[in-house]
Amino acid sequence: MKIRILTVEHIMISITRMENGQNQEKFLSNSYIPHGDEYKINKKIDKWDINYRFSSIYQFEWIVGGSYNQDGIKNVLWIDLIGNFYRQRQVMFKGEYQNNQNGGGSYDKTGIKKGKWIELSNKFQIIYQGMYQNGKKVDKRISILGSLINLKNQLIMMSRELKLDCNQKLAQVFQVFKSIIFSSFQFKLSYISRICVIVRSLLEIKQVNLILLSQ
Repeated sequence: MKIRILTVEHIMISITRMENGQNQEKFLSNSYIPHGDEYKINKKIDKWDINYRFSSIYQFEWIVGGSYNQDGIKNVLWIDLIGNFYRQRQVMFKGEYQNNQNGGGSYDKTGIKKGKWIELSNKFQIIYQGMYQNGKKVDKRISILGSLINLKNQLIMMSRELKLDCNQKLAQVFQVFKSIIFSSFQFKLSYISRICVIVRSLLEIKQVNLILLSQ
């Protein structure tokens, strides 16, 4: 199996997969990059790799891949892309496969989720953390992952989902600019809005990632 990266003026525009000279598929730049599970026409063997870069000023880098056994099942350690991956939705999963399954937690022998799990919402910026028993959620915490410039809207969405009072203790913010730590704040959404305005100019220079944990 061969993966060929097509470029025009050093900008990636498509990924083409070929196996035994057949089954050729192309995906344009800025659309989603497929993950390996979408290829089930023939058994998958050998190795699967995808290289990607955010824009023409960056170098290509390997982001996803792993190997398959002779039955076309993923072998042990893999890094997979989230569905509909593109430049504004860059989420990857790293872990080991057992019985052709992986995810943010463990399965029992019958394929039912068990124990501690971390899952993404459909729009991926909300992360659910909790426990599974007999395939059912028995405990749930919510995290929000994103940039400070989007923080206000995300908190509004979370407060609506949880029906929380805005004065309630909502979050702990970790690793802002990798050096400043905000923790155990009691705040209102209006206060969050002011934080967004203060750091907005900084965001033009550096992206800020944060995690909000409901308490």
